Parts: sequence; structure tokens; C-alpha cells
Amino acid sequence: MSHGESTATRRLREQIEQALASSRSRKVLEPLLERLAALAAPGSESSLLAHRHLAEYRLQDHPWRALLHLKHVLKARPDDDVAHAMQGLAHAMSGHYRSAVAAYRAAAAAAPENPWYHHNLGHILDVALDQPAPALPHLRAAFATLGEEEPEVAASLVHCLARLPGRGIGAHGRGEALAILSSARRRHPKHPSLLELATKLGAGPIAADASPRRSPRAVSPIHLQPRARSRKAAAESRERVEEDPVIVAIRARLGAHPTRFDTANEIWSRYCETQP
Repeated sequence: MSHGESTATRRLREQIEQALASSRSRKVLEPLLERLAALAAPGSESSLLAHRHLAEYRLQDHPWRALLHLKHVLKARPDDDVAHAMQGLAHAMSGHYRSAVAAYRAAAAAAPENPWYHHNLGHILDVALDQPAPALPHLRAAFATLGEEEPEVAASLVHCLARLPGRGIGAHGRGEALAILSSARRRHPKHPSLLELATKLGAGPIAADASPRRSPRAVSPIHLQPRARSRKAAAESRERVEEDPVIVAIRARLGAHPTRFDTANEIWSRYCETQP
């Protein structure tokens, strides 16, 4: 308990923590979190808990409201990489890509070991802002950690290499892009993003390994504030993101293949998958 915290605040926070631990529904939790956000002292642990979870709840349907909650978190914790990453997601879902880049840069600076921050930053720079050169170091960093175990990471790096000025088709960058693409396709022969890139780069068919070896995943895909979440709820969240008109608009704006993830969809899906 924080010094100076009122009894009412403490009891409400304990009630919320118990509700979170028992996986109570958003319908139950959201009003409690709103009460705690109004009652708790700004910058206190109780206030941060309330605003963080409210941001998570509102990120998908109301990203601008999530940003308001994240401001409270970042004012008290300016080096909170998770809050910066969520801020980047909210901006990406709203189509504010330069703001998303700034947020992901802050997240990557606070937690440079997280490859997904680098990947999402590089992906936005390359696809949304048409800046493959500054995107390349971040995509290389993500690929160095995640490698071919994550086919979308490999696809993003190949896409970026093929678009670099002076390194596109016919230049020496093509060789590196095709080598990465070929190796990734052996592990994931039916992955749509890799197939799409193979068509665009004119790569021929390739036989998949009979028994591809898969090393254990060394890094958790995305580290957001833990929140109890059932498998059914995670699946429902992913389905809602797929149908969200904001996501559809982002895909249309980027001209991406329907099965090739945009940044917002990917990071939200990863978050859902990592929850208990």
C-alpha cells in the first residue's frame, strides 16, 4: 500500500486485483477501474494500475481514449516501454504513423532487447512511411533474435531489402533478400506473406524440408502488462481485430495483401496470445 493512500482506495484496488486474478469480465472490471482512476492520487500505483488496464480495454475500439490513459502512465513512468509500445499501437490503429514511429522508438530505447519493438518500428517505417533505409537496422535486429521461427519477421526484412534504393531487383540486395526468403520458405512453405514475396521477386518454387527443425522460442513475442485472459476471450479479441474497420482501412491504405499483417493487428494478436 502506498503511503497516504485512503482506505477506500486501498479496498477498491484490492477488489480489482482479486477480480483480475479470477478473470472477471470487462463488464465487471471496467466500472471498478474507472472509479479507481478517479479516486486514486495521480501517479500513485493505484492510479497507474487503473489507467494501464483501461488503456488495454479501450485500445481496440477507441485508440484515442487509450492514449489519454497512457498519458497518465507515461507522465509518472516516462521510461515504461510497455506504455510506449501500447501508445505506438494506438497511433498505428488511428493511422498516425509518424506518432507511432516516435512511440516505438521510445519503447525500443527503453527495452532494446525486445525484438518486437524493433520489428514494428521497422515495419511502419518501411510500409507505412516508405522509408526502407532507416527501417533496415530495426528489421535486422528483430530477425537476428527471432529469425525464421517468425515468418512475418523474415518477410518484413525481405520486403525492406527489396525496396532499398539501389538495392532492389537486379542489385546486390536482391541476393540477400532471396537467400533469406528461400530459407524461410523451407520452414514455412505455405505462409502467405512469403508466397506473396516469392511471386513479387520472381523466386521459383522450392521444396520444403521433410522434417524442419524448430528451435525453442527464446524471446516472448510481446511484453505487456499481464492481465488474466481466457483462451476464448483471446480468440474473440483476435476475431474482432480482424473485422475492425480501422484495421481494414490501414490495410487498404498500405496496399497490403489481406493475409499480411499490419502492425496494429499483429501486436494486438501477439498480446492476446501471451496472456494466461
